[in-house]
Amino acid sequence: MIRRLLLLLAATISLAGSAQELKPDTQGRIDFASFTPKTMFDLARERRANWTEQSSWGHLTLPKVASDKVPAIVLMHNSGGVERGMSQWVDAFNEMGVATFVVHVFESRGVTRTAENQALVPYSADLMDAFQALMLLARHPRIDASRIGIMGFSRGGSVAFQAAIEPLRRAVVKSDLRFALHIPMYAGCNQIYWSPQVTKTPMLNLVGAEDDYTTAEPCERLAKRYADVGAPIRSIKYAGAHHSWDGMYEVFFLPNATSGVPCGVLRWDIEPWKITAERTGETVDPAKLTEFFQGCMKRGVHAGRNEAAFRQSRKDAQAFAREVFFGGQPQPPTAAPKGVEFVGGDGNGCERAVVIRGSKGSRDIVASEMAYLKTRYPGYKFRDNSVATKGGRSFEEIVIETEAGEKKTVCFDITEGFGNL
Repeated sequence: MIRRLLLLLAATISLAGSAQELKPDTQGRIDFASFTPKTMFDLARERRANWTEQSSWGHLTLPKVASDKVPAIVLMHNSGGVERGMSQWVDAFNEMGVATFVVHVFESRGVTRTAENQALVPYSADLMDAFQALMLLARHPRIDASRIGIMGFSRGGSVAFQAAIEPLRRAVVKSDLRFALHIPMYAGCNQIYWSPQVTKTPMLNLVGAEDDYTTAEPCERLAKRYADVGAPIRSIKYAGAHHSWDGMYEVFFLPNATSGVPCGVLRWDIEPWKITAERTGETVDPAKLTEFFQGCMKRGVHAGRNEAAFRQSRKDAQAFAREVFFGGQPQPPTAAPKGVEFVGGDGNGCERAVVIRGSKGSRDIVASEMAYLKTRYPGYKFRDNSVATKGGRSFEEIVIETEAGEKKTVCFDITEGFGNL
């Protein structure tokens, strides 16, 4: 149930009282109160007269695990809004025992996409929604408030970087609550907001070598900037990967998409609010920003899927989250989903596959596999997986390391429910 806050409290803007009531089994769409600051300056300086109240929402998916408290990842979409490929990341984290909360920044504000005009939604709105999502999840009975991370894509990747900047965080979050990890992926790093005051929580910067939209080099330089002030950060570059390498579409050309890459990096230093063009060192007058960009902004970029880059980035993001949230150990469920049973062989080769019967979709399949492995191989460690179709049936081979250090491959017949969420 949505309860609107009647008065804006001067001491806090967490708006916890206005959010939907949260119970241990609450998931799916969750509405929450947020704001749309007119500019990032208005957010950073807490000029609340320029913060328009906004009802926003996200979609929470809880993993099928027996733990009382689970970690969570806030997922921030790109300039195309929440695309079909987001479900890949929901599944990637759910299968390892991590909840996901997909924030719908654009839809909440009546916008479909911003690729052709980023001014349709101010960047400050994305960051505000991310912080409000953090505070919302911290109140959920099933979420461990100390283990909430953020992952963002393109425009959302910029948010994953910005959320580690302390002056921005403190303007919204009036407590010590902060994201436990940050994963910016093909982020926009050509317009950055900076302060040497950062949260110093772990960060993983993922970039594509062939990205001509936001490009890799500015984000690699930004990652070094974070590292220089003490943030533990690692960058990984994927060969052959264009922008949106996890997209559910082939690489194609977007003729009207805008990119500020030719302008070089424009840096907003938050404390003095000084804007610097890093390529020339000149100070840019805020009143002349439009003129600045008109002289260098380009249109026309490429975006689309690179299967190898997606699969590797999925593994890298999972490994990073596993290390931060679980100390490197997998967290499988204790029991298979209701109605699921195991028949067939022992999984020693696909001709003797463990048949998962009664599954309704991929989430049931993943939870069932993890439950089976925990029961049969206590203390195992996940190492790799692959999916293949043979003779009209679908199989997944999972490579594990047993507690004794033995490498073993277990084959599951996942035909029933495969392809459904």
